[in-house]
Amino acid sequence: MWIRPNKSILKWHRYFIERGCICDQKKGHSARPSVSEQVVDHVRDSFLCAAPVSQRAERAELKVPQSTVNQILRKRLRLHPYKLQLVQKLHPEDKETRHAFCGNLQALMKYDDDLLAKIMFSDEATFHLSGKVNRYNVRIWERENPHATLEVERDSPKLNVFIVVSKQTVYGPFIFEGQTVTGRRYL
Repeated sequence: MWIRPNKSILKWHRYFIERGCICDQKKGHSARPSVSEQVVDHVRDSFLCAAPVSQRAERAELKVPQSTVNQILRKRLRLHPYKLQLVQKLHPEDKETRHAFCGNLQALMKYDDDLLAKIMFSDEATFHLSGKVNRYNVRIWERENPHATLEVERDSPKLNVFIVVSKQTVYGPFIFEGQTVTGRRYL
């Protein structure tokens, strides 16, 4: 007994005769045009140069969606985003100073049970007016971790915002120009 072939089998056979394969070439193809090699080259040149550029700025310049820039970076160029990390150099005397502070605080707590309620916590943030990029938003696109450092302009104009939090209330925010509240200058 002869069985009539399924329509999909006949369709696969026709594709194989016409194209040499049974794949459906329309499958997975979106209505968006493919990215030209000029755009890929432009993205490559922008992200592999010495000065970092943001995806948002690149997208605006090329007039392509941000997802396209992201796909070019990750899939075509096989780059990965690496975040800058802030490191501080520790000196040998730093360990001794920290240990002494902890010992003094514990000794003071023996005599005053309410000492921790009297402590105030403070923080400050620096906003550079020169356009220096916040390190939290910077990504370096490379194939391997570059272990790079970022050089920044020293003593650029900036605003510092300072706030204090205690058990009873919040003091601030206070805004200062120039140096930080502690008198130190950051790089």
